[in-house]
Amino acid sequence: MGREWGLPCSNVVESLGKDVVKRAVAAVEARAGRVSLVLKADVRPGVTDGLTSKVETVERYLAD
Repeated sequence: MGREWGLPCSNVVESLGKDVVKRAVAAVEARAGRVSLVLKADVRPGVTDGLTSKVETVERYLAD
């Protein structure tokens, strides 16, 4: 999702905040009677940009 928006994956929530989630839900809600949303976060003290390193690791394995 972040790449489609031109953002690193790990920065989607931090950069756009909960406002983007509210707007997305409202947009779906306007066309559907039900909205299902799953938001997963792995928040660990002392870890910054963890998702980016995970993506880089997967890309490195896929390149082999």
